[in-house]
Amino acid sequence: MHVSKLDINGNSLVGLYIFPLDNIVLVGNEVPEEDYSLLEEIFQAKVFPMSVAGTSLLGVFLATDGEKLLVPNILFNHEKELLDKTGIPYILVNTANTCLGNNLVFTKKGLVCNPSLEKSAIEQIVQFLNIPVQLSDFEIPIIGSFIAHNNSFGLVSHDLSDKQIASLSKHLGLRLIPGTVNMGSPQVSSGIAVNDKGFVVGTISGGPEIMNADHALGFIDG
Repeated sequence: MHVSKLDINGNSLVGLYIFPLDNIVLVGNEVPEEDYSLLEEIFQAKVFPMSVAGTSLLGVFLATDGEKLLVPNILFNHEKELLDKTGIPYILVNTANTCLGNNLVFTKKGLVCNPSLEKSAIEQIVQFLNIPVQLSDFEIPIIGSFIAHNNSFGLVSHDLSDKQIASLSKHLGLRLIPGTVNMGSPQVSSGIAVNDKGFVVGTISGGPEIMNADHALGFIDG
C-alpha cells in the first residue's frame, strides 16, 4: 500500500503534522502513536516524533529535498538535540521568515523562495545546498504552500498558470501536475505528505483528487 487517507485528531491538514524525508518520517507530537505503523508502511521509513518551537506544525516550518533539511533558528535546544539524533543533514537558517515550509521549495536541482527572505538567509541556504536559487516571481510569496513533491514528481496548485507551472517545473527539475486536496484546497502541501514511496492525504479529499494526486506524484500512469 502506497496511499492512505488520514486525519490528525480530526484535522485533515496532514501535511502540517507529517513530514516525510527519504529515509525518516518526522511527525509532530500531536500525531497519535496508533498512526505510526501506517506511516511507516506508506513511507517505508521510521517515524520520529519531534516539535519545532514547541509546536507540531512541522510542515509550516521545515523544508526538504528528501535528504537535506532546512530548519528555522527558533528551534529549542532540546529539539535540536533530538534532531541531531536522526542523522539528517540540516542547517538552522537565521531568518525572521521562520515558516520555511511556506516560504520556499527546493529539490536537488534548484530552489525557489519568497523574495522577502533576507539576502543573508538565502546565501546561507545556497551555501548549504549548493544549488541554484530563483526568487519567486509567481505573485505567490508563500510558494511552498502550493506544491507537494518527491524527488521526481509534484502536485501543484491549480491556481498557478501554465506558464508559472512550466517555470517551476524547469527550475526544480520536477514533472508538475495541477490539482487540489481536501475538497478543493489549492494549498496542497497542507493536505498531503509525500516521499518517493507513497503519500497520505486528508480524509476529506475526494476520490478524483486522490486519483489525480496519485498520477501527479508518479505512482500511477495516466
